[in-house]
Amino acid sequence: MAFFEQALAPSSVFLLKGVKLSLDDKLTLALGKSFRPLPNTRNSDTFSNFTVDNWSVFARRLRLTRHFGTASSNRAPKLYFRTGWQPGVRQREPNAEQYIVDTRKLLSMEATRLLHDHRLFVDMTQRDRNVRKIRLLTSKMKRVGYVATPADKNLGLVVMTAQDYEDSMLEHLNSSAFRRINLGDYKTRVHHAYTTICRTMGYMFPADEKGKRPNIYRYVCETYDADDLQPVRPYLLFKIHKLKKDALKARVKPPTRLLAPCMKTVGETAARWVDNLVSPVYRNNTPHDLRDTPALIRSLQVHTFPLTCTLSVKDIVALYPSIPLALGDRYFLRFLRRHFDKLRASRIYTIARTVLRNNILRYRDSYYLQVVGTAIGNPLAVVYANVFVSELTNGLVTKYIDSGVLLFYRRYIDDIFTVFTSPAAHHAFWREFDRLHASIRTTGGNAESVDFLDLTISKDARFAETGYLHIQPYTKPYNKFLYIPWSSYHTRQSKRAWIRAELQRIVRNSDNFELYLRERN
Repeated sequence: MAFFEQALAPSSVFLLKGVKLSLDDKLTLALGKSFRPLPNTRNSDTFSNFTVDNWSVFARRLRLTRHFGTASSNRAPKLYFRTGWQPGVRQREPNAEQYIVDTRKLLSMEATRLLHDHRLFVDMTQRDRNVRKIRLLTSKMKRVGYVATPADKNLGLVVMTAQDYEDSMLEHLNSSAFRRINLGDYKTRVHHAYTTICRTMGYMFPADEKGKRPNIYRYVCETYDADDLQPVRPYLLFKIHKLKKDALKARVKPPTRLLAPCMKTVGETAARWVDNLVSPVYRNNTPHDLRDTPALIRSLQVHTFPLTCTLSVKDIVALYPSIPLALGDRYFLRFLRRHFDKLRASRIYTIARTVLRNNILRYRDSYYLQVVGTAIGNPLAVVYANVFVSELTNGLVTKYIDSGVLLFYRRYIDDIFTVFTSPAAHHAFWREFDRLHASIRTTGGNAESVDFLDLTISKDARFAETGYLHIQPYTKPYNKFLYIPWSSYHTRQSKRAWIRAELQRIVRNSDNFELYLRERN
């Protein structure tokens, strides 16, 4: 790994052309090692010895985010699968075409103006100073028994005593969702899980006549050796947006979520493969599931609603750690058998079940096995939770849609937006929803104006005439608007791109130009 030790030196930026990479080096690339962008100067002797001017080769090779094929191939095989379906070409009206052209010009002009605005430059530079101060502060606080950690959704910094942090961590780990195990049990479970995954992948992807396995098998089973696998190192995420302002001022400890980043753990690569295999199938076969905000906006633009309709937003409380694994496994297998052949479905299920049943965390010198729910941070967690909620609620949702009282239903993982014909229908539906399973409960309510994802959806003055719901951008009250600092090594194009992307998001989420101007300013 000497190449990467040199490549990560502060004064060095390397290209890959002409540099012979070992398998370990390629696997390090596959794990997402980031390279610093090109600096403004090229004075380093080490730099001049290793770089070339063919940046397109460098960019193409860095796009090999997984170890498939060789770097010399024109196009490496991808981990995900695409269906043969393609959307039809829609003819736009000339006025719409001109609107798109004008909007793009406007966004480009605004991004350029904001980028060269001296006040923005000063603010971003000052923000970078604050980042350095925060890092210095956190290192000092650790020595005196305090912990500083970023809050959820980029809402600032949470500072507490190390003892409070440890108490919150142990509160999660000592709950009924985890079981403490010893080191011997950990090694036994890891070895058994690794063997099960590789054996099942061997059945699905046998070797050819030369004894060579397909690339997918190599990725899942040969990225890590069994001896290199590690337990999950958990950390806490503080959800300060769940607190009201009075509680925040009174320094009430915010609710926490236990995060378990599953890098270099048993089943990590298998979980990524199953996720990339199942997720496209799930998205293409669940019309009520949302992929992002634009999908919701497109749906609202083609639906009209009666004047007496009721808007509702609900959140499933702590979905990931609340999923009962026995029921979740049964739903997941039923979904797989519906969309894959029986043998392939059973083998995918075996791999997924092995991954989910062997989520082992290490905190201090103790090991904990998760026995309820799935880990936030596991690549398979999102599609597993989506399938569970979809299979659990499909019957109820279909019944209310067919009865005509549920006019609109869209779900983004654990957030649900609905439109009912009346408040009575709203209460009846959610009363039945909360009774579907003892571990699943929801919070939220109905109103004339609701906040969902990054939108505020409401009935405005035009609703009585058109029947279309009004949308405008929504920002959380505690949002600190923390963006990348100007002094970052990101290129000028990158800094301009995020400004333009933010402006495009505001345009997309605004019903009229006045809302765009207000949000932009």
